[in-house]
Amino acid sequence: MLIARAPVRISFAGGGTDLPAFFNQHAGAVVSATIDKYVYVILTVHGGPELQILSSDYRTFYRHTPGQALFWEGSLNLPKAILHEFDGLVKEFQGNVRVNGYSCSPIAYKDKIIMMVGGPASSLVAFNQKDGSVAWKKHDFRNSTSSPIVVSVDGQDQLVAFMWGEVVGVDPINGNLLWSHPHPVEYGLNTITPVWGADNLLFVSSGYDGGSRVIKLSRSGDKTTTEELWAHRLMRVHFTNAIRVGDIVYGSSGDFGPAPFTAIDVKTGKVLWRNRSFPRASFLFADGHFIILDEDGQLILATPTAEGLTITSKAAVLSNQSWTVPSLAGTRLYVRDRKNIMALELGAQPASDR
Repeated sequence: MLIARAPVRISFAGGGTDLPAFFNQHAGAVVSATIDKYVYVILTVHGGPELQILSSDYRTFYRHTPGQALFWEGSLNLPKAILHEFDGLVKEFQGNVRVNGYSCSPIAYKDKIIMMVGGPASSLVAFNQKDGSVAWKKHDFRNSTSSPIVVSVDGQDQLVAFMWGEVVGVDPINGNLLWSHPHPVEYGLNTITPVWGADNLLFVSSGYDGGSRVIKLSRSGDKTTTEELWAHRLMRVHFTNAIRVGDIVYGSSGDFGPAPFTAIDVKTGKVLWRNRSFPRASFLFADGHFIILDEDGQLILATPTAEGLTITSKAAVLSNQSWTVPSLAGTRLYVRDRKNIMALELGAQPASDR
């Protein structure tokens, strides 16, 4: 889930600036300023190929299937203009919109925005932030449901993309392919964001028959080499997330059946433990603790170690397929299921409110 905030703008017009009879003959002036009121936009992924705009202010929503003509009626024209640009990924670059949606999150790198598009010779596309023009477009890898990251391999920035049947590294400046390593899975459902470590170890995982593997990246001169340290199906992170703390990677392992919370040694692949006290979950790491939201809407505070997971507290806050990773901004925690979003204050409560 992506939450963006922008201040409301007020324009002060003088000299009859809004009257054609005046501004056709005389110059006017408009001074724009922002105020301490904000517009919030929340972007989430849901099943199916449709895109949906929901406005609480206008009390309306709009569904759009990529490729179809947009209906411009006024109230939601600004977000529709954004959808119009998204359609360009499909039309101009022949982007691959999967049956379960287009879920790549763009990534900003210097003066560019880079996306996994999945089109022929446009598998990865970089746009100039200044004007939206194409900086580069390259490769023929089929699209997945993952999102790219930027890592530093021995001092060189590399864009890592978890594609349909492989994980690849490219130069984010020009898109040149630096390396590729196979990771086949049924339906191309490589979904999680790759997990990178400062020791040049890259962890990727998927459900079904994909499993997990760790790839060590090394750079000598202009060449990057890959070495697979291990690969197995004892951990299969389907569509939630994984987090590395020290030399341990944590995540819910499983697809359609049980998905126990699992800890695995990132260097050897050894499963250290499994916790079956809650169902499949997404989570984040903050101040030495995991903040976990399981798919039944239970919020859990826990501390991980190599020996197990110590659960401090639990609270039922949501329901209805809570699959989105929690977001933490300062001490404000945002969680959601498929119907509701909730903001929870985790900071110390003022004495006056106790």
